[in-house]
Amino acid sequence: MDRTFSKRLFKHLDELKTLYDQLYNDESAFAEFCDGLSRYFEKRPESLRNIDAKRVKNPNWYMSQDMAGLELHMENDVRTFRDVQSVLGYYSKIGYNILDLGFILSTPKKISDAGAITDYRKVGSSYGSMEELTALAASCHRRQMRLCIDVNMSFTADNHKWAKKTRALDKTYMTRYIRTENGDDANRYDDLADVEMGDRHRGNFTYQPDNDFYVMTTFKPYEWDLNYKNPMVMNKMFRNLLYLANQGVDIFRIHDDRYLWKDISRGCMNPEETQKAIRILKLAIEIVCPGVLIWTEWSDQGQFIEDSEIIDIVWHTLATQNCRLMKAHMDKMNSYPKEMLFSNVLMDDSEIEWKLDYGLLAEEAIEKESHINFLNKYYSGRMGSVAEMTGLAKALVEGTSEDLDTAKKKYILIYVFILMKCGMPVICERDENILPEIHELILKLKQMRSDDKVFNVNADRWTMDTWDEGTFAMGRYFDGEKLLAIMNFSDTDRTAWINENDGDYYELITGETMPAEGVFVPAYGYKLLKKTF
Repeated sequence: MDRTFSKRLFKHLDELKTLYDQLYNDESAFAEFCDGLSRYFEKRPESLRNIDAKRVKNPNWYMSQDMAGLELHMENDVRTFRDVQSVLGYYSKIGYNILDLGFILSTPKKISDAGAITDYRKVGSSYGSMEELTALAASCHRRQMRLCIDVNMSFTADNHKWAKKTRALDKTYMTRYIRTENGDDANRYDDLADVEMGDRHRGNFTYQPDNDFYVMTTFKPYEWDLNYKNPMVMNKMFRNLLYLANQGVDIFRIHDDRYLWKDISRGCMNPEETQKAIRILKLAIEIVCPGVLIWTEWSDQGQFIEDSEIIDIVWHTLATQNCRLMKAHMDKMNSYPKEMLFSNVLMDDSEIEWKLDYGLLAEEAIEKESHINFLNKYYSGRMGSVAEMTGLAKALVEGTSEDLDTAKKKYILIYVFILMKCGMPVICERDENILPEIHELILKLKQMRSDDKVFNVNADRWTMDTWDEGTFAMGRYFDGEKLLAIMNFSDTDRTAWINENDGDYYELITGETMPAEGVFVPAYGYKLLKKTF
């Protein structure tokens, strides 16, 4: 046994065995799990082992303030791995060091849902080959960039090999999905399940008439939910990820991780077991390929944890011109340990679910259903990229100069917020080159974030009372440097009634000097005030 592998395995073995026993208590399955770790370590290319070794020496490398992600969403574009490789130099030059390709694994040809995976060891043929993905990863590594792909581990497509075997009534595979022959069980589960998931008219199970059984399909009828109570599902799925890691993938962005472990006698989400399963995955990666990271939506076991609420809060704030929810959310984020690194993504319309704090909104007599209707109407016809949501895309084509000016301000304001917020900013490629003047400003802000020590992950962070509902202010302090970001999310000029009373500050964009007291901020504008002590 390799000395490096033995050392890593010995370091994590007790915790790994304890967690595995708590979920399965199956010695044979655990032995197979560990055998898989050994085999995939042996198969790991020398070049990737060297990257692992460098990252092990600097275990917090991913917490660097210069981390910035670019979402490509290849599943939405007609583009190949070779196309992406041809522009890597440009992406690197403008400051992106994490490249998220999106869902690129093999999916059914007749289904547009890229998250329904047919084969975890094949890429979609329209993107290229696995060898070309490996070559793309190597090119990223030469530029100190990290390659990310999106995966869903809670279900497979219904034409996955396991699903086909299940339809053939192969007993080895039938227990790899959550199924029942009893329609009453399916109906009882619907009463327990998360009411926000799936089509409630359809329910959480889909009847298979040719086989006379029901299979759990939480999200879509063609997405069969895996049964992680079966240790073989755990073992095989984790091996799939280790295989992909050995092709050069640096980051796995795991979607819908909170629905990983499901139980037909309980509800959709079983957080204790899910956390243990993802912790096992993290330990497996630390043993086999410790340079690889996990990016989760829910579990705190990921090195990156998606701030899944921020997308809804940002667009709510822009629509209502009221920053109360934004401040409450940022107070919560600032209360978490600084080593919890959140990713801040302004996603496509498919991610907008209007999951807001309706309890807090109720204090202002805002009712949930009517508010969702208001938001959907406000953004009707322009859901999608940041350019569409802010009205910039439309204004560029058919708007007046006044429309265009307002849309530009909204667009820039959104990115100022994301770049100032704690965590890693993730930008959608479709928004990267919207207008040269905007592009240059965002580049300047990204460079500032990368270079200025006040953006260190260990910086103190706080929000500030502005005594004006349309404005939002937050501060940072680290090693003698203080930065205040004051933003106006309303369509009228406002004054943020802060009172720092500690002398003059330097405004980073305009260069003007001013005190941080009663700061005037124009409509959809911002002030970035810095002071060195």
